[in-house]
Amino acid sequence: YHQIKLFQDLEIILFDDNSPDDSYNVMKEIQKEDPRIHLYKNEVNRGVFYNRLSASLTAKGKYVMYLDNDDMFTRDDIFNIVYDEIEKTNYDIIEFNGYSTHDFHLINKDKNIKSTSKLKEEVVIKQPELSKLFLKRISDDVVEFGDTYLWGKIIRNDLMKKCIEIIGKERYEQKVLYHDDECVIDILLQNAQSFKFINVYGIFYYTNQESITHSKRPFQTCHDILFFINFLYEFSTDEQKEKIGIRLMNEWDFKVTDGLNETNIAFAKEVIKKLMDCELISSDIKQKIKNKCLLN
Repeated sequence: YHQIKLFQDLEIILFDDNSPDDSYNVMKEIQKEDPRIHLYKNEVNRGVFYNRLSASLTAKGKYVMYLDNDDMFTRDDIFNIVYDEIEKTNYDIIEFNGYSTHDFHLINKDKNIKSTSKLKEEVVIKQPELSKLFLKRISDDVVEFGDTYLWGKIIRNDLMKKCIEIIGKERYEQKVLYHDDECVIDILLQNAQSFKFINVYGIFYYTNQESITHSKRPFQTCHDILFFINFLYEFSTDEQKEKIGIRLMNEWDFKVTDGLNETNIAFAKEVIKKLMDCELISSDIKQKIKNKCLLN
């Protein structure tokens, strides 16, 4: 909170996702001291996918930035830097660098800190290259720039709201806890006209090994991956569909098989059938999917 005191022309939207502790009352006390804060509380836990997109729809500003509850900004002037950059360049998305750590108490020890980006220099990408970046991401899940997270970026809010409209309320109201960022980023990359990376370290990303994302929750993770593959398929172009089949195979052993139950098997069969019925996916990839997934 200290980092945002110096930037006055700011709307701070806080969502309490029906937290079991005293977070809401703490935020209410802070809100009394700062008129920039707008506080919302969910009656039931909705998940980060819903909260981020709902906050974006609520936001009145020209740009949006995101910060998860266990992360923090690293410098007082990060808002000024990214705001000046996006205003000056008129790009749709500005991504900045950060530090990844699993223990805030050790942030001064190099062995515990790594960069959240592989890049060390500025990079500018415009269409149609942005869509090609999305195409590469589908099957690889690893790219040299343009990470899959919504944090560490400043984004034009009219673009974000357009992407939310494309995603649709029915989808974003689902409780998705894995690949939720990537669902949004993929839509952003297809609809943005310009993207720029700047090598400014502005955030600490805390990799909490006991968080929802990192905890072993096989049934939910299985559902989320199937949701993600289905999501990709719905919003893909003809050129992208074969790569979605490859992505399913890459994800299958990684997180899906341990979480299959009666409900997930039914969903898995539904997703796989889409790939099997798609004429744009080669027979070779279809056979590999059959061999890998072992679902008739």
